[in-house]
Amino acid sequence: MVRAGTVSGGVHFHGAAAFGNPAAGPVPRQLPSGIPHFVNRGAELERLDAMLAPAEGDQPFAVPVCLITGTAGGGKTSLALRWAHRVREHFPDGQLHINLRGYDPGEPVAASEALHRFLGALGVRPEGVPADQDAAAALYRSLLADRRMLILLDNAATVAQVRPLLPGTASCLTLITSRSRLPGLAIRDGARRITLGTLPEEEAVALLRAVTAEHRPEDTPEEPAEGQRAALRRLVDWYLGLAVAAARWLSPTEEWAAPEPAEAAVATALAESGFADYDAATDFVEREFPNLVATVPLTARLERPDLGWRLAAVLWDAQPPSTGTLLWPPAGRAGLELARVARARDGQAMLLTDLGMAHVGQNELAEAVARYREALALWRDLGDRAGIADVQSLLGLVHLRRRELREAAASFDEAHAVFRAVGPPHRAATVLANVATVRLRAGELLAAREAAERALREHRALGDRRGEGNASHVLSEALREQGETAAALDAARWAVGIALDLRDLRPEGYWLLTLGAAQLAAGEPAEALVSYQRSAAPHRRYGDRGREALAWQGAGEVYRRLGRTAEAVDFLRRAAAAQRELGDGWHAALALAALADALDGTDAAAAGERRAEALRLMGDANDARALALRERLRRAGG
Repeated sequence: MVRAGTVSGGVHFHGAAAFGNPAAGPVPRQLPSGIPHFVNRGAELERLDAMLAPAEGDQPFAVPVCLITGTAGGGKTSLALRWAHRVREHFPDGQLHINLRGYDPGEPVAASEALHRFLGALGVRPEGVPADQDAAAALYRSLLADRRMLILLDNAATVAQVRPLLPGTASCLTLITSRSRLPGLAIRDGARRITLGTLPEEEAVALLRAVTAEHRPEDTPEEPAEGQRAALRRLVDWYLGLAVAAARWLSPTEEWAAPEPAEAAVATALAESGFADYDAATDFVEREFPNLVATVPLTARLERPDLGWRLAAVLWDAQPPSTGTLLWPPAGRAGLELARVARARDGQAMLLTDLGMAHVGQNELAEAVARYREALALWRDLGDRAGIADVQSLLGLVHLRRRELREAAASFDEAHAVFRAVGPPHRAATVLANVATVRLRAGELLAAREAAERALREHRALGDRRGEGNASHVLSEALREQGETAAALDAARWAVGIALDLRDLRPEGYWLLTLGAAQLAAGEPAEALVSYQRSAAPHRRYGDRGREALAWQGAGEVYRRLGRTAEAVDFLRRAAAAQRELGDGWHAALALAALADALDGTDAAAAGERRAEALRLMGDANDARALALRERLRRAGG
């Protein structure tokens, strides 16, 4: 095990003087400060140290490229920075660092922009940076050829982002972090991959102790087993109480109460440590969510599975707005097992429902349906009508995404009737907006508009802004298809404005699709293109490939309207391929129909093939909208 702050004794170097020539240019020191709360990650640090061992011949490093990969919030950047600071003296010519923002809101940093920044740090004046990316990359490699430098490329999304930034010499070492496994780097560039899993229990406890130390100064580093158990219980009570307090801000329509802490001092501290506003609650979950997730399985040591499953369930409602459902599933799975140990059938039903929603967020619809059906059986056994209605509503959404409109309508109708009878009222209004969406997808525009307007009134009366935004987005679509373009544009802008106020990226991304369509209908193609580009980023971040493909399709249709056929064809092909891979026949058919229209002027044969494929993918769908699309495709195909 490698202790923090040391390098294992086996690390040594050949001919250090042959490398490192600070006089050749500036010596950049771009590493940001390390993470204050860091636990050993001993095995991973040893693997990183091993890369510094000299290779055979004149190569100074065993592996010149290393990729640290793992799920969001797993500590990739923390590990990379900790190690980079430990070994920075072994890179006398400096360290380069950039956050490529591959999974952040907004556009990722392109390789060309990163090259421009790195070349500037290496002493190249702005006017001396080649405009051509290949030429800039060649200059970058030339400047690094005789130097020993560390290059840290954080938060990469694709191989294309990082390959131009690889030095091309074994005298430099490149460290990359990414949620993706980036297989091309291993195959072509010989990168070594380190995959981060969940922290071992001992290290997880150490991390929890570090981040909560100021709230339990009486704890000592070396406690007997019983003292450690008491400390762990304090940590669990502390995190559960703060998670409930955060959930009240992040999901104000849900009702949560924390069990009474085992110690009065913890209860007092929690009473004094509530969140004054939404920002404070968000800051807490953004910072601590990985630790909160790690706490769930630790409750098994306390033999209090009830605390574990409750924490997991609360965390669903207290997820960081910037990451959505990406970090939560490990807590959900651990919580479900704990609920089974506790024989808490309501907890099992709750967590199965939440896990179903997490699967939907990752386009894993078959898995979502399986979880929902398990939850539905439990809610029925428990006689919980609200739970039954909740799952029926969620099943309706899956049917809707699959374009199973009849099944979706049946699920929503049952859910709406129950929520009307037993509440809560905001759920009834939400289901009504979903009913409007079904009517819209079936081409029943008047019924869709009436249901959306009613849902909008109900959400406004309840003060439910998220629901108001959702109803506004559905209403915008209905208005646009009825030809009321100005009103549609106003409704879509209102919806996106609400998402921005709530700082909730997932609905913002979805409602931007509606805004883009309204802008295009209003003759604002440039504005529509911006909306579609903004929409793609959060969907890519959350792994929602289906909705990201919808953004690509929208961009393709804008480019077609602008007469930029090559770009239109490229985006529409990507959209069709993604929907086909996801098994979404309806949206693949829509993308293929648009692609065929774009190809008409340049490749009539290919256009005909795309229309024929679209007809096959539509299957036997016979609602009004499907019939209209089928007829249009057949007419265009002659």
